[in-house]
Amino acid sequence: MFAIHDSKAEAFNVPFSLPNEALAVREFTALVNSPDSQIGQFPEDYTLFEVGEYDTQSGKIESTVLSLGNGRQFIRNETNEVQE
Repeated sequence: MFAIHDSKAEAFNVPFSLPNEALAVREFTALVNSPDSQIGQFPEDYTLFEVGEYDTQSGKIESTVLSLGNGRQFIRNETNEVQE
């Protein structure tokens, strides 16, 4: 489970579920690089976090809070490569 933290609002957005970190990073990267999104307009204000893991066998949710990076780190350059 993942969530995006908004530093200006001082709050996490509603968590979302994806199968793995790579897919969450891909979705966040797309948002950061979309000039039509709020995140794309102010990428420095947003940070992607892993906030938990959902076990489909037991139904249990284990909480974690792990930063996966600030929006600035996911801005693509002219050659479409992510800057890090």
